[in-house]
Amino acid sequence: MITTVTLNPCIDKTIYIDNFVYGGMNRVQETRLDPAGKGINVAMAYKNLGGGVFCTGFNFMDGGRCITELLNKSGIVHDFVNVNGKLRTNLKIFDLSQKNVTEINETGHPVTGDDLLGLLEKITSIRKDISTLVLSGSVPTGVPDSIYAKIIRIMKNHSIRCVLDAEGDLLYNGCVAKPFLIKPNLHELENTLGAKLHSLKEIIKAARKFIDMGVKLVAVSLGKEGALLLDEAQIFRSLAVQIDVKGTSGAGDSMIAGFCLAIENGLETYDILRYGMAAAAASCMNEGTMLCERNDFDALLSRIAVQKISE
Repeated sequence: MITTVTLNPCIDKTIYIDNFVYGGMNRVQETRLDPAGKGINVAMAYKNLGGGVFCTGFNFMDGGRCITELLNKSGIVHDFVNVNGKLRTNLKIFDLSQKNVTEINETGHPVTGDDLLGLLEKITSIRKDISTLVLSGSVPTGVPDSIYAKIIRIMKNHSIRCVLDAEGDLLYNGCVAKPFLIKPNLHELENTLGAKLHSLKEIIKAARKFIDMGVKLVAVSLGKEGALLLDEAQIFRSLAVQIDVKGTSGAGDSMIAGFCLAIENGLETYDILRYGMAAAAASCMNEGTMLCERNDFDALLSRIAVQKISE
């Protein structure tokens, strides 16, 4: 069973606008609200794909009930550290004409040192039931940027694989602890390394830095350009499959779920990328932050082309 950790859950408010005008007046055509958070999204997607999953992390007393209600409705077992404060809201503006999303994310209510200690105790207490631990997303104020690294070290002491999806110091510091897999998108990779990457060669060279740090697998999602997946010896690339895109907000989390499904099934690097790409594409076929479904994943999997490339 995989376990996902969400430290900064939220409500995703997605609004749909045709021809979004920056700095101008825009009319909303549709609105939807989805309880979310990257680890929660991964759990939902993984459950949809047929896998067993457990959720933990922080949940906030003011507004957090919608998170537990969603997980209960979905049949996902959970045990959060409940903390004081209000659940944050993230605004997603989906431009219907351009098929892209502008995200405006709140920081998250501060947590205390005691809250952090409770989180670490909870994760440690459930370690015997974990095969893969997914750490993803931002952290609220009060959480140090070394938190993911600390959790990864604890899990590695018990031979548990860790998947990390973060950016900036959270990602870099986490990689020092040598997780099994990381999945930055291009923007997150550039932000973490503090440099613009202008070519595929530069992207591969940047991703290779994390392999050299001891990360086993480095995935770089490239949006419309597909994705890369590197291990110590090989580089694979997959181009995005042609679909009717209705939303992109949950695609990265669905990709992580697809990766985890392949990893749990003992598949090789080539197929790990195939599974991730199929899950991401299946997510993009749904509106808002709705995630991949198994029937769409199965239909798309045979359409995913992966090629081995050189540096």
